[in-house]
Amino acid sequence: MAGLLTGRSAAADTTGANELQHQAALQRELSDLSFPVLVDVDIGHRSLQLMLVSGALADVDWSATDGARVTQTFA
Repeated sequence: MAGLLTGRSAAADTTGANELQHQAALQRELSDLSFPVLVDVDIGHRSLQLMLVSGALADVDWSATDGARVTQTFA
């Protein structure tokens, strides 16, 4: 099954009453997708960063108790 991983953002959350915070914006825009979405994964522009190799295939197993486990396969 396909899915979407989004990393943690380095941008500061907004404090404006009429502005969406990062998490709320992602939820609003991604909630209708028909595949799993994992948010705040250890990838992106904040520490800790898991290295995802361009062109590699990745299998992601996730559970509420254990979190995510990523296995990459290199072609």
